[in-house]
Order: sequence, then structure tokens, then C-alpha cells
Amino acid sequence: MSEDFKKILGFSWDPGCIPSRESLPVRGTKEALFRLKKILPEFVFRDAYLEGNPLTYPEVKTLLDGVSVGGRKISDVEQVLNLRNAWNRAETLLSKNEFSLSKEIFCEINGLVAQNEALTWGEFRTGNVGIGGTSWVPPDWQTLPDRFERGIEKSSGSTIH
Repeated sequence: MSEDFKKILGFSWDPGCIPSRESLPVRGTKEALFRLKKILPEFVFRDAYLEGNPLTYPEVKTLLDGVSVGGRKISDVEQVLNLRNAWNRAETLLSKNEFSLSKEIFCEINGLVAQNEALTWGEFRTGNVGIGGTSWVPPDWQTLPDRFERGIEKSSGSTIH
């Protein structure tokens, strides 16, 4: 990842963890969406796990199958369902060829993911925040719209690696 890209976004990651576009077979949106449906429970489980959600994979799969799981906090269940709803919305947009890397769609999907979990959802934050357990400081909230737009411009039509 270029230093320029890190500066725009305010964070970085190891691009070696992500396969390059060139190494992935191109088979079209229809096949990609078919595969997404097959592995959606794993995506939702891993996303929830990264947020500290204690539900197990079988419990997440059960919820996604439309069956409740007992003895779990409502907030943990809601988080899993929010993630499912966000993935489903992305799938719908992709299947209708309406998905784009835009602020509107980003905020819509964020609104589904963060519903009832944050003070506000579906919009860029309007205050500065800190993250416990790390020395990294998130970018100033006032720079977020510009960072988002510059990040989209920088990544459009090219690989991030």
C-alpha cells in the first residue's frame, strides 16, 4: 500500500493478506453473488467475532436460518442480524447493478450495520473518538468526508496493492 493511500485514509493494513485482483478468477457478478450466499454465515460470524460478539458459528447460522437462540443477549443477536441485513442490502444493490462506491451507499450500509449500536448510524461521525487498547488515534471527524472522497478517487479503477 502506498504511503499516499495511508495518508488519505488515516490507517493502513497489510495488502499481502488480500489476494490481488489478477489472482482471482473473473466469472461475473452472478457467480460472485451465488458464492456470497453460500458463505454468508461465515462472513457474518467473522464480522461479529471481530466486534467481540460471543455467539458461536452454529448460533449465527441458526439465526440466519430464521430461528432464535436462547440465553444470548438481545444486543448480540441484533448485531448479527444487522450484519446480515447489511450484506443482504449489498447483495441486492450488486444484483441490480446499482452498487457504487459512494457516500450515500456507504452510509446506507453503515446504517444497517450500526443500527442501535452507535449514537448515530448511517452518517459520518460528528465528533472525535478514541479506541481503547491502542495508541492509534482516528482521524479528526471534520476530515472524514474529504478523506472518504479522496480514498474513493484514489482506489477507483486500480488495485489497492
